[in-house]
Amino acid sequence: MINDAIMSRDLKETIHDLKLTTKVTSESAADLDKLISSLSKKDNVIGVLKDSAVANNIKKIVRSLDKTSNEIDKVVSNLNATVLNIKQGKGAINYLSNDPKLVQKIDSTMTNINGASFRLNQNMEALKHNFLFRGYFKRQEKAKLKEQKK
Repeated sequence: MINDAIMSRDLKETIHDLKLTTKVTSESAADLDKLISSLSKKDNVIGVLKDSAVANNIKKIVRSLDKTSNEIDKVVSNLNATVLNIKQGKGAINYLSNDPKLVQKIDSTMTNINGASFRLNQNMEALKHNFLFRGYFKRQEKAKLKEQKK
C-alpha cells in the first residue's frame, strides 16, 4: 500500500485536509469563546438583561403592553359593535348615512338658508338707508360706540 502512488497521494491530501479543518475548527472555537465571554459584559443586550433591575423593568413594560393590548381589543370590539348597530339599525344615524335623498334635501336646505341669509343682509342694508328707519339705526350706532368707550 505504501508503494501505491495514488493511495499515497490520497492519504497526503486527506491529512492536509484534516490539518486545515483542525486549524479552522480551532479558530472558530477561539472566536466562539471570545463571543461567549463578551456576552457576560454589561455593554451588550444579554449582559444588560442579566441585571435584575433592568429585567424587572422589562417585565413591567411587557405586562403594561399586554394590558394595553387587551384594552385596545375591548375598544375595537365596542367600535365594531357600534358600527354594526349603525349599519343594521333604523335610527337617525343609519338614516343619515344611508339615505342619499336626505343628503340632497339637507344640501338643498343649506343652499336655501345661505340665499335667504344673503337676501336678509341686503334688506337690512336697504332699511338702514330708508328715511323711516335711518334714525333708529343711527341711535343704535351711537349706543354701540358709547358701549365700546366704557
